[in-house]
Formats: sequence, structure tokens, C-alpha cells
Amino acid sequence: MDFIAHPNCILKRWWKHDHSHYSGIQLTKEELENRYKVHFTKEPYEINENTYFLGEIKRIYPVTLKKWVLEDGKNDEVLDDSGMVINTKEGIIVIAGCSHSGICNIIEQAKRVTGNQKVLAVIGGFHLGEIDDNTNKVIEYIKNNVEEVILAHCTSDQVCNKFREDLEGKVKVSITEVGKEYCF
Repeated sequence: MDFIAHPNCILKRWWKHDHSHYSGIQLTKEELENRYKVHFTKEPYEINENTYFLGEIKRIYPVTLKKWVLEDGKNDEVLDDSGMVINTKEGIIVIAGCSHSGICNIIEQAKRVTGNQKVLAVIGGFHLGEIDDNTNKVIEYIKNNVEEVILAHCTSDQVCNKFREDLEGKVKVSITEVGKEYCF
């Protein structure tokens, strides 16, 4: 089985405010290599025809991160946050995790990797907890670039409701749950 990830995924990181919560990967590099065929890459990586790991996300749109620190005490910029994209004839489907790189940046990376500018859907957590200027900018971006968003963890209920209100009639908005299947 393959394990595809940014090389920084093995960095040790903790919550910044008190260092009490370890939030890094639980396996060492050696343990990963013993269990999987490991592909550490900062570059996009073709998983199979029309499916890609996005690699390190170029950050064009602003990102606010100050929650984690690395083992050496420096702020963690979470450069290992990435995503995947499926390229279809009808457009691309972007799959994000927590979107620490910024969901708009992830979508733009997916467009660059595939060369396809039509975004059918974006699925994942958007790392938006409150309605603020950043959330409003993301909603405006989505309104102009995406046909459907399927929101997941790390997107607050308040933000999900704001997406529904602001995008009604323009972009299909739903909230996913464990076990849900989607066909495009």
C-alpha cells in the first residue's frame, strides 16, 4: 500500500498555547517505511490517471496560522497540509482535509495541477470557525469559482449556515458525514 504525503508530515508539533497536546503523526518515518511504500514529495504526484496528490500548496491567498509550534519552538506553518484532485471531463473535484493552506489556495493548486479551470465540487473541512473577513472572502471566491461545496469537519455550524445563506441559488452547499457517498 502506498503512503503519499509532504515530507513535513513527520514533524513533531504541539498546541502553541500550552504544549500539552501533541498533534503530529503517531508513526516515525521508519515505521511508515516499514508499513507502506512511502512517497514523500512537495511536488504534485499522480496517484493514478486523473487523480493527483496536490503537493505543497502555493499560498497566494492569506492564511492565518498561529496554533502549533514545532519541536524547536518555531511556529508551524503546516506546509504539509495538502489535498487531492480528481480531473474529469466535466471539471475537477477537489478533496481537502483541514485546509490549513487555505481552501482557495488548494483549489487554485488543483487547477494548476490539472490545467482544468472548471471546479465541479470541493469536499472537505475549510478551517473556518467564525464569520470574519477571511470567511467572507472565501465565500466570495467560492461563489465565483465553484459549482458545489460539501463542507466537513473544522467548518463551524455558524460558517456552514453563512455559506448556505450567501450562496443560495448560486452554489450547491451541503454538509457531509461519515459514510456518505457522492457520485459526480
